Amino acid sequence: MTSAATPRPPAKFDLGFREFVALIAALMGANALAIDIMLPALPAIGDAVGIPTENDRQWIITAFMLAFGFGQILYGPLSDRFGRRRILLIGLTIYTAFGFLATFATSFESLMIARAGQGLGAGATRVLAVSIVRDRFAGRQMARVMSLVFIVFLAIPIIAPSVGQAILLVAPWRWIFGLLAGFGGLLMIWAAVRLPETLHPEDLFACLQRHASGDWGDCGEQDWQENELSLKEGFRIFSIYRDRNGTRFWIITEADRSATTVLLP
Repeated sequence: MTSAATPRPPAKFDLGFREFVALIAALMGANALAIDIMLPALPAIGDAVGIPTENDRQWIITAFMLAFGFGQILYGPLSDRFGRRRILLIGLTIYTAFGFLATFATSFESLMIARAGQGLGAGATRVLAVSIVRDRFAGRQMARVMSLVFIVFLAIPIIAPSVGQAILLVAPWRWIFGLLAGFGGLLMIWAAVRLPETLHPEDLFACLQRHASGDWGDCGEQDWQENELSLKEGFRIFSIYRDRNGTRFWIITEADRSATTVLLP
């Protein structure tokens, strides 16, 4: 039974349970934060970069979401071949770099490029966070970790707009993107210093051998399953965003229905 499966921790994994959950929650929250924190600033951004209509301003969100969904298709297979940590750091670097670019954007086109790049980087935080948890835990323990992570992930869309509005009270809208870039930089340093490689060497070696011989085997199947799950999750996040900005706000969690009962040790 998978519920009785025993996790296989990699050697010298010094990250404690609490810190591990906090890091994974921060990684998954990075994409939600990048969407919701700047919603109060849309009118000011439109006026600053010359976006005359409200409908066109929505492209600031859409560009991020399209690149975010596309990035997840890339990062899953790449992390199976080159390891989780390396690909995660690349994604966080992209997220941070384009966050700074958005801070200094002076036109609609440059802002769209910056937001698309930021979404592309954010795709790594979403798909690799789940992969890292799966590498480290199994069964009930994995469900417990994901429940704790999703509590934070679902709370961010509620809190982030208030944080964005608070920033607008004391600073211009560019500070919001500067905050996102700084947050991405902190995550990158945190992961680089504290997170070791979680993909087990025997799994990586086996996949590389199969790919080299032209036999994809279970690795190829796992890649496509990961991509299918990523696409479904991306559309689900997008539907939640649209409902929350309309007349209804739905929170749908199909993987685990006992998140509110989970407590830290």
